[in-house]
Amino acid sequence: MSRLWALASLSEFPLMVVAGHFSDRLGRLPMLSLGFLAWALVFLGYVVLPGMPGILAVQLLRGFAYSAFTATAMTYAAEVRVRAQRGHASGLYNSAGGVGAILGASLGGALAQFAGFRLMILSQAALIFAGAVYLAIVALRHRKSIWLQ
Repeated sequence: MSRLWALASLSEFPLMVVAGHFSDRLGRLPMLSLGFLAWALVFLGYVVLPGMPGILAVQLLRGFAYSAFTATAMTYAAEVRVRAQRGHASGLYNSAGGVGAILGASLGGALAQFAGFRLMILSQAALIFAGAVYLAIVALRHRKSIWLQ
């Protein structure tokens, strides 16, 4: 299992640079949407392809999903705030990740026991996919408003 996580982590090294490049070219919101879509596919992959060799592809996709989100989210948070509020945006971004880790560690086991691991993972995939769709819609509206100016 640790080798599978290492594979995902190793792929993040070059993919962070690639994701940052695409974030500059495609825009922050489209790249965040792609990152969320990739996360949804990762969670779906954990259910559909839990064994070898499929899990290898899922872990590589996880490396892309993590890179696409991480390389873009902090930059976006800084860009939507004025210079004097960028530290606050950074604090909110990192706090949200911390709250997620705390809630996951404290409630994840109980939820998995109550609902079942498979249902929990699939519901996470659905929620993340909904986030990807939402971000895509926001990105399209934003581009449309820029074109109309």
